[in-house]
Amino acid sequence: MKKINKYLGFLTIIIGLGLSSCQESEAPKIQDLPADNSAEQSTINLYHKLKRLAPNYTLFGHQDNLAYGIGWAYEEGKSDVKEVVGDYPALYGWDAGGIGGEKNLDGVPFKEMQRWMKEVHQRGGVNTLSWHVYSPVDSLSSWETDKMVVSHILPGGKNHEGYLTRLDDLASFFKGLKLENGEHVPVIFRPFHENNGNWFWWGEKHCSTEGYKMIFRFTVDYFRSKGVHNLLYAYSPDRIFETKDKYLERYPGDDYVDILGLDDYWDFKEQGGGINEVIKKLEIISVIAQEKGKLCAFTETGLELVSDNKWFTEKLYKIINTNNLTKNIAYVMVWRNGRPDHYYVPYKGHEAEADFKAFYDKGDILFETDLKTISENGIVLKALQTASVTKN
Repeated sequence: MKKINKYLGFLTIIIGLGLSSCQESEAPKIQDLPADNSAEQSTINLYHKLKRLAPNYTLFGHQDNLAYGIGWAYEEGKSDVKEVVGDYPALYGWDAGGIGGEKNLDGVPFKEMQRWMKEVHQRGGVNTLSWHVYSPVDSLSSWETDKMVVSHILPGGKNHEGYLTRLDDLASFFKGLKLENGEHVPVIFRPFHENNGNWFWWGEKHCSTEGYKMIFRFTVDYFRSKGVHNLLYAYSPDRIFETKDKYLERYPGDDYVDILGLDDYWDFKEQGGGINEVIKKLEIISVIAQEKGKLCAFTETGLELVSDNKWFTEKLYKIINTNNLTKNIAYVMVWRNGRPDHYYVPYKGHEAEADFKAFYDKGDILFETDLKTISENGIVLKALQTASVTKN
């Protein structure tokens, strides 16, 4: 059970009519739509839902949550998150690296991934998909940094047709997320992430600024031309920026982006810049998002092994709640529980288990059960009265 306390502000929602009165946020305006002018209604609904929640609430997400965890793999309904807090995350991360084959780069079967993504949507959860796209030049990995890949896969390049094959495979994957009503599961698609680092072939030292913008735009335009309209697009550089201008240096444009993201693991390490650096970066993307009318999110983060037993409440939660700018992030996603030496969520019996439960109990951090109370046309907040509410 989860104890929920209302913090500040009162919101009354009439479900179905979608009418609300709110001191802290307004419902999205009619013209406030995703970057894709042909976005499906389910995608628009997700965009509006996140817009309404973001000023006051943050979705918690976990990569590959349903696929595997510490000491288990592919057990139906199992989740390290659920084992600890009794609830699934609100947001589920997946990756399309290896598309065209049976399994992705971390061994997750694509058919199972599609099934899970549909189940998540039907339960009220949110799906996001990154793409560690293998180099179309040699098909080895995303980390082929000794080759100038982007120039070869743009139109006119010697490997352009190979890239189109990858795009066709991924377009088929997205179209395979079809629901009974004829629409498709909406997905937050996060291609070419951490573009200002040097570890991917689309990174700063291996791809020109203009080349990056071109491949991002080409990818989005290609999906749209193929009738893929169930995507919200996220742009998510790594933490290597100090100003708005640097963050936007490779930004492909407002017509191609819905969510401004930040990936940051480094600043939580001993040699990193600390939580003040994380706060500063989130403030920057929040300001840009407000100026552009976009969403912003902490798209990828975590402390490996959760080696700080108070990390979730004393670091992550405090960062999110620093001020109105940091509170504006729509979601935060930690990375996967891949193996005993590489995980980012406490498992049952871990020393940080109690802290993660305390994080779950925060009234402004949303998990899947909380999203079940949110309709497509309005919101029901976690607390509609000042007294505590107990959820089973």
